[in-house]
Amino acid sequence: VGWYSLSATIISAADAQLGVVAFLSNILREIIAIVLVPLLSKTLGPWPAISTAGATAMDTVLPVIAHSAGSESAAVAFISGVLLSLSVPLVVPVLLGFL
Repeated sequence: VGWYSLSATIISAADAQLGVVAFLSNILREIIAIVLVPLLSKTLGPWPAISTAGATAMDTVLPVIAHSAGSESAAVAFISGVLLSLSVPLVVPVLLGFL
């Protein structure tokens, strides 16, 4: 599930409703990525397909990316997902400071 629970927990500390929105938006983005990655990789190339997956490019959506965009894109997808996942504990609290 990645950082769904962490981001939702951090955001819920500021506003419970925003925490629910964060959790649901992560789930919906992942479902949309699973559906759209094959289409995006065929029409626009591997980079839009990888970016659509967000942090889940390193785990849940990685097989879809590797199958649709090619195995060479899998390494880029994995690194992208790791970097995005590592940024969550740092970026989310900073963004919450703007509320």
